[in-house]
Amino acid sequence: MTFQDLYPGQRVRILSWDELSSIKCHDGIDGIYLPDHTFFNEEMKYLCGATLTIVSEPYYFNSEKSYLSQDIFQSDDPLLSPAFSHWFLSPAMLAPLNESSPVIPPAISFDQLLAGGELPQ
Repeated sequence: MTFQDLYPGQRVRILSWDELSSIKCHDGIDGIYLPDHTFFNEEMKYLCGATLTIVSEPYYFNSEKSYLSQDIFQSDDPLLSPAFSHWFLSPAMLAPLNESSPVIPPAISFDQLLAGGELPQ
């Protein structure tokens, strides 16, 4: 994700360790450096897969790094809430949750389509 993809009310999840490893720039001591120049610490592994809601307008914690301010998130798991005051997240560490299932229209034939969806008699 990018910063522009984030908005209040959106639900996101923290990527799994495997997903983070697949997008890494390189490994660091005790963690992974991501393409946006942020670092996902190995000690943060317990956060992988956690779901969050963005509760306020996203903004960066520090203009020099791409870490988001911690107060924009609310954890869906109250037991993890204290962790988000300790660790920093970046948009690269997040994936949007697809909250609505896609609606797949019923299959209709070309003849039905030409007849306005009516079944031919």
